[in-house]
Amino acid sequence: MINHRLSQNAHMSILGDAIRASRQAKGMTQAELGERFGISKAAVAMWESGKNIPDQRKMAELTRVLELDPAVAIGLHDEDPLPPANAREAPGVPRPPARQEMPKDVPVLGTVSGGDAENPADFELNGQIVDYVRRPPRLIGRADVFAAYVQGNSVSPWREPGQLIYLEGARPPRAMDYVLVELKPNNGDDVRPALVKRLLAVTPTRVRLRQYTPAKDFEVDRRRILRIFRVLDWDELMGV
Repeated sequence: MINHRLSQNAHMSILGDAIRASRQAKGMTQAELGERFGISKAAVAMWESGKNIPDQRKMAELTRVLELDPAVAIGLHDEDPLPPANAREAPGVPRPPARQEMPKDVPVLGTVSGGDAENPADFELNGQIVDYVRRPPRLIGRADVFAAYVQGNSVSPWREPGQLIYLEGARPPRAMDYVLVELKPNNGDDVRPALVKRLLAVTPTRVRLRQYTPAKDFEVDRRRILRIFRVLDWDELMGV
């Protein structure tokens, strides 16, 4: 269908831009990235120009290596720009799921903080739904997932301000998972602060977290923590 072709071409272009920007942010050349995946520099250039996309297994690894936004990787663009009039779909490219195949029913519960534990920005994680976003294939039928938009840059370049993350409540996080830490409200306030960080360790009394900008590790007293949610990565969203 024409609408699907336009959407896929737009996705390839946006994904290519994201791959290039993330590669450059990490100081990698096209040749170095290609060596990591056993492909040529020219093949990487094809990805970045939007003329080709990685297969599912390469995409899962690429998302981890470059720390791409999974929403961009799987083409969750609410408004797809029109491609050039002469754009053609690359032969043999596996298509991502069409947007109409992914129901827009995952609740967005607000904006999470990129701040630190001493001065986190407020985030109302109290069941109030501010929006709905597309449900990736692996999340079909799951009631324990929700989404949120990151603010602040303390976890950049893993996530930039305004990027979407998907979270789950059923499975407990492990060391090196990315997590959303919901803190208890202060002085009876209804607003519960939250942090998005990388989980380093959990002890009976402390939770150790990592942020990137500025780079530092810090601890939070477990008595301050209400809940911890796992951030889902690319292969979990797509079922790779």
